[in-house]
This record gives sequence, structure tokens and C-alpha cells, in this order.
Amino acid sequence: MSVFLQEVFEQPEAIKRLQRKEEEIVKAGSRITGKVLLTGMGASYFAAKWAEGVLLEEGIFARAERLSDIVNMKDPGTFLRTWDHVILISQSGGTVELLRLLEKNPEIIEKSILITNLSQSAALSVVEDRRAIFIEAGPERAMGSTKSFTNTILALFFLIKGITGQDLRVGKLAEGFE
Repeated sequence: MSVFLQEVFEQPEAIKRLQRKEEEIVKAGSRITGKVLLTGMGASYFAAKWAEGVLLEEGIFARAERLSDIVNMKDPGTFLRTWDHVILISQSGGTVELLRLLEKNPEIIEKSILITNLSQSAALSVVEDRRAIFIEAGPERAMGSTKSFTNTILALFFLIKGITGQDLRVGKLAEGFE
């Protein structure tokens, strides 16, 4: 069996691990009010774009930006200060742009949540565990992000459930992957 296919078959278990943390993630989302910036690179950015659309549909002012675009702004600090909350998405927690952003703009840490897969990531040396949501996808061995992308979307879904206060349901999501 290919490594990619093996990862696909691991998705239901990864989803179940994250679903056990739903209440905790919804609670974190319930503390998010005001304008929300979501940011990431690659698949993490596309997860942020999905969440932006859902939040906008729910009447929440939200915007998704690539980390690299923020880091390369003339004055990223001014841009970042306009947001009440920043959701940083990095499956590895070691994205160069994320580390650079945190190093040059430490004031955003207090209004940030980090969504990541790895509990030993470089970003956690800056962002405290209490500000992190671990997506519980397990190691990614394939070239494409499979389990971690699915679990990032699910973690964002749980956050959005908390932000909006809506009783959104994913039902038997894991079974749908089996």
C-alpha cells in the first residue's frame, strides 16, 4: 500500500481523536469576538480561506491572509493591530514565515490562537500551550497534507461553532471517511 493511501485510511482515527477535544475547542472559540484574522501558508492558508468564508456568512468580520504577505508588508505591526484576534495555522508549527511573524510582532501573541499538529513545534517556544490547538492528526508521511488538512478544517469548524454560538454539527464525520 502506498504511503499516501495509508494516510487516507488513518483519517477516521485522526478525526475521532480531534472530536474528543470538541468541547475544549468550542470553548476557546467562544472567547473570540470582534474582527478575526486567519493566516497560514499552503494548505493551512486554504483552510483559513474556507474558515473566512464561513465566518463571513455568519456575519463575523474575518479575513484570511498568507503569512508571507503579512511578513512582507511595509508595516505588518500596524496591519496586525487592526485585528481583535489572530488565528495562526501551521500544521508543522515551524513555518518560517510564522516564526518570523512572531519574532517581529510579539504583541500579537496575547490575541492569537495557534492551530498546529505538532506539540514539539518551534512556534510553541513562543506561543504558550494554552494558546495552541493541537489537531491530533499524527505524523504526515505523504507528500500531500491529508489527515492534517482534514483535522485543521475540523478544528476551525469547532472554533467557528464557539465564535458564532451556533449548534453546528458534523455528525458521523469519521464514519464517512471509513
